[in-house]
Amino acid sequence: MQRHVRRVGGPRRIGASLTLVIMVLFLPSQVFAGATVEPHYTHTKAHGSVPTSIGGMTDSYEIRVTNVRNVSMTGVIVYIPTDFELINESASEVGWIARRLPAQPGVLGGVSWNGREILPGMSATFFLSLRNPDVGLFLPAVETFLIVQTYPGGALATREPVEITYPTRLFGIDYATLAFTLVAVVFLLLLLDGIVSLKRRQKMLTAKT
Repeated sequence: MQRHVRRVGGPRRIGASLTLVIMVLFLPSQVFAGATVEPHYTHTKAHGSVPTSIGGMTDSYEIRVTNVRNVSMTGVIVYIPTDFELINESASEVGWIARRLPAQPGVLGGVSWNGREILPGMSATFFLSLRNPDVGLFLPAVETFLIVQTYPGGALATREPVEITYPTRLFGIDYATLAFTLVAVVFLLLLLDGIVSLKRRQKMLTAKT
């Protein structure tokens, strides 16, 4: 089973993590590649190009990391936006050791995974159970996750957005879908009523003649 380490490490490790965050925050977006963040909610319902989850709910986030370099990846760090609450973390493969990192400017903190390597061209999947921030009606929030891939002598980073929307759902169905369905039902009822009325008039005209 995966081992979890709750302590955050000594001052040297914390300082190195902070330096790494500051460096990757100012990297140009062109160098960001090789990782995705996908909430479970988006897996179960089609949305736009930005992954989507529901405000106030606890969701499972899948982080898939692909090694796009020619050397083995030695670790993965995921920095979580401040508005989330971290519940749990795990990895899809045995041998990864998870360590929670302290809060940094602009982020709740993070989780690092070490203990294995990701070979060139291969991928690994990690999971975060997070409680989403609350958002207002018609005021979705776009939160950005920072995924850092560590290599011998360097690192790559990916910024991945996730949209948090208002929980406009009833019986598991989006309000927008319910509204569209109701409009369609009303339209069909009006259409049927018009057809019935037309047939009645035709019968009345036929009877008079």
